[in-house]
Amino acid sequence: MTTAGGVTTFDVSEPLDWTFANPRVYLRYQDGKASRLFEASPTGDNYQVSVPYQSEFADILLDDPIIEPPRLIFCSSESDLYHAIVSEIVPQDDGTCEITARQYRAEFYDYDDATYPGDVA
Repeated sequence: MTTAGGVTTFDVSEPLDWTFANPRVYLRYQDGKASRLFEASPTGDNYQVSVPYQSEFADILLDDPIIEPPRLIFCSSESDLYHAIVSEIVPQDDGTCEITARQYRAEFYDYDDATYPGDVA
């Protein structure tokens, strides 16, 4: 990982597929938190990707053999986002988490602020 001119370049262990429509990058930081979605730019060969520098990158430790490096997820952002409500997060043995989410639709909550017509007292 190197940073110059407000751009951070990550070296990865597998070749990146630049045929994706609108390539993007997520990072799973070493504390387990996920980054926001970054616009990805090709750099050098198929084993490098550049993203705009973020202050969170300063907290990444790369030279400590005990701490796992961050995980970089390279993906397409061709489709729109999917609204969901997370109902369950289950940690796995390999350090990842299994997430169960239910569909979110605004119509489900149309009557949340409605006045109850009967006497509840």
